[in-house]
Amino acid sequence: MFLKKRSLLFRLTAMFMAVASFSTLITLLVMSVYQINILSSAEIRRVNSLAQILAPNVTASLIFNDKETIHELIEPLAHQDSVVMVSVIDEQGDEFTSIDIAENAARLDKQALTKTEASLEAYDSYYGSLIIYTDDSSIRKHVSFYLIFLGAIFITIIILGFFLSLFASKRFIYPILRLAAVVNKVTHSHDYSIRATFSSFDEIGDLTKGFNSMLETISLRDNLLESTVQQRTGELKKANIELRDQAYKDSLSGLPNRRYIYELINEVSKNSETHTFSLLFLDLDGFKEVNDTLGHDYGDLLIVDAAKRIQAIINKGDTLARLGGMNSLYS
Repeated sequence: MFLKKRSLLFRLTAMFMAVASFSTLITLLVMSVYQINILSSAEIRRVNSLAQILAPNVTASLIFNDKETIHELIEPLAHQDSVVMVSVIDEQGDEFTSIDIAENAARLDKQALTKTEASLEAYDSYYGSLIIYTDDSSIRKHVSFYLIFLGAIFITIIILGFFLSLFASKRFIYPILRLAAVVNKVTHSHDYSIRATFSSFDEIGDLTKGFNSMLETISLRDNLLESTVQQRTGELKKANIELRDQAYKDSLSGLPNRRYIYELINEVSKNSETHTFSLLFLDLDGFKEVNDTLGHDYGDLLIVDAAKRIQAIINKGDTLARLGGMNSLYS
């Protein structure tokens, strides 16, 4: 839930850092365990080698019951960091002599110590054994130094990993952020002529191509729709004009009809206190005789010709209308 509210850049950086940290910790843990095993094995081999080297001389001194010489032989072991106690056991299993390291006396818990035993033999005869007790103090010193070294490496890797992951995240996210900015710009401006900049040949580049292609399709459809709307609007205006002409014009003479002139009279009557107007009714004499003798076609021609002649001589702001039949109204 926490990461869902964060930006994609933050989530990618966090993911890279988590993977780097986990991988580094696992690697360092394996290296630490491996190093501890190597140090433990090396310490055991070292102490065992010391015991094997001292065994022949200690055996000879033990045969002659020479404790002083045995002390001189095993005394150098006291200078070893990990040695806690050195003991020489005779053939009856009793302790012949031993050395306890004074500063290591507190560590004399034999259950927790490593025991290295070398058999004291000569001429196929058993005379006793040399026992060396060691702890892990030497190993701990090496491991402590090693862990400090690994810790420094871990911190260095994490710092470098952070900057590298941040750089890599920005490198991958920047084209997406630019594409998102173009999307927002198109959304707010409704300008479908805007195009995203193509900057790579990977999946993001394919996404950019697809987005630009989509904008191209939308732009074409938008232009087509706008053109269609304009065409339909023009047709609608034309139809409205035709309907108005049919409603307010006389189909024969082309003059305004009865409805138009009645609405005009009603309108100017409202302003009669400030604007005066006059009405003149015209009638064509003998029109019925023309229709009866020559036919209605000639009567229609007479009406049209009369309308043209009267229209030609009236003032520019005057209105000539046909009421019907042979009657006309001039205002």
